[in-house]
Amino acid sequence: MLFVISILLLESSPEKTEVSTKTEKVSETINLEDMTSEEILNEYLALQSYENLQQRINNYEKMIKFTDGFLKELSQLSLDFLKKLKDSCDKANHYCKGIEVIGKKSLNCESCYGGKNQYEVKSVNIINESNEEIIFEVSFIENNQENSTNYKLKKIDNIWKIIDADTGRGWVSQTINLDEIEAIYRNLSIEAEKVVIQLKEIYDDAREQQQIINGISNAILSVIDEERIISVNLERSENDPNKYVFSITYYFKDIWLADNYLQVMSDSSDIFKAIFPISPKIYQVQITVKEKYKDDYGYTQERYLARTMMNRDTYRRVNWDGFKSSNLDKVTSVAYYGDSFYKSLKDLQDTLESWETTPSIGGYQTIEGAPADLCSDVKNECLEYGACDTYELLKVFVDK
Repeated sequence: MLFVISILLLESSPEKTEVSTKTEKVSETINLEDMTSEEILNEYLALQSYENLQQRINNYEKMIKFTDGFLKELSQLSLDFLKKLKDSCDKANHYCKGIEVIGKKSLNCESCYGGKNQYEVKSVNIINESNEEIIFEVSFIENNQENSTNYKLKKIDNIWKIIDADTGRGWVSQTINLDEIEAIYRNLSIEAEKVVIQLKEIYDDAREQQQIINGISNAILSVIDEERIISVNLERSENDPNKYVFSITYYFKDIWLADNYLQVMSDSSDIFKAIFPISPKIYQVQITVKEKYKDDYGYTQERYLARTMMNRDTYRRVNWDGFKSSNLDKVTSVAYYGDSFYKSLKDLQDTLESWETTPSIGGYQTIEGAPADLCSDVKNECLEYGACDTYELLKVFVDK
């Protein structure tokens, strides 16, 4: 599009004088005063081919030297736009490659450097000529399409300059409004910058997530052995996209003489202490614990042992330096599905304490708040079978 806008060509004339169509590589140092109109045009045409955006910009910077008047102003507008586009493309490419590295997948980040143009001159003919002005018709093949353009050259300060062009729709100086072109370029630049901003947001978000994930990886391995970890996951909160929910599922490890329930709460407390400090955006930590066991036929199976979770608000309320993990179930929910002597006694104590505060109903007899028949049953079990743990606990409770 830029090429069509910037070069725009003229209708042919029946009077034609063929001139050389040889286009040499543009000289780095040229003396315009010593060049003929044909040489000026050939230098200009040699710059129509380019491989990428940077080469296109370089060519425009050289092309401007051969132009004047309206065509020079149009070329300058195009050059300024291309430089802004290149800047946006460089930024977009930087963020795109960063996302590729983090996401470990190809995103075709080189696409913004497209726009390759192949241009080959077939013939150049003079269709109108005077001492101060000359019009050439140029036939060419551009990207496998045959076309023609008329160029008007004028002698300005004894130097031939290309001042106008026509693709068959009239001279560009008469058919194109520079203010409109500038507005088009400005809007395109804004759209390109929007893409950059969007890519930057994606890149920043991906980098932040990667930093959190790296921190989590190091922290969690300080608490749970890698071979015990089943899965870890970091996802955005459904209620607030700026907050993250971290979840982990792992296998429980039996420790000799340790109560499983107490060990689950100890592990969970260590995980909470390790994960929340990594980022203030981690709002919630969810923990799922599984255990392996042998079924009746001797096969290894697995089942859920416990689930717990904690929000950042609760995490902030806890004085972790003085906190005992055995109190975890008092500050947050802990769902435990396994066997635990400690938890059984604790649940029984909680039940007895609730009975102590509950008045008797009707003729239901209690001993200091505990049902009399329950007290009798546990006493008989102690005397007959030696199962005295519950009985001793009841005695302590009643003695209170």
